[in-house]
Amino acid sequence: MVEWCIVVTVLFIIFAGYLNFVLNVVLPWMVGSQALLHFVVFSGVIAMILTNYFMCMFSDPGRVPPQWLPAEEDAHLAKLCAKCHNYKPPRAHHCRESKRCVPRMDHYCVWVQNTVGFRNYKFFYLFLFYIAIGFTYMWTGVIARLVAVFNDQSVLSPLQTIGILLSSFICLPVSL
Repeated sequence: MVEWCIVVTVLFIIFAGYLNFVLNVVLPWMVGSQALLHFVVFSGVIAMILTNYFMCMFSDPGRVPPQWLPAEEDAHLAKLCAKCHNYKPPRAHHCRESKRCVPRMDHYCVWVQNTVGFRNYKFFYLFLFYIAIGFTYMWTGVIARLVAVFNDQSVLSPLQTIGILLSSFICLPVSL
């Protein structure tokens, strides 16, 4: 069962960062092809974040077949799962949430509402990578915008100031 409140929170944080960058940095401050370039690059990064987030959320992490038996020479490496009473290969663990043994199980991630395992590792790590890239890109743009304001090269309206501060505090924990 997916906890939709957590999914909505994650999507809200991503959307807040996107709106912060586009509405408070790109559109009012940059002009012409420079604005278009930053908009396209950041939109592409956000698309990769969302793609990998949903792929990680909806991909099966993998499962140990119920009748799996170790090869005779590896029989000493296999363990019997206390929960499902089947043999499991090395590095497989029983997940309480999905109620099955998952090969190369890392953890159950509440943010993606799925077990991170053999078949969705790639999407999970790419999601984290693009989050780091996207929010670092956003923070670089916000800091450049604020430096320009303090050097009197640009002016922020009160609404832009509130928007930058509010969405930056929402996105700060994610970018760290």
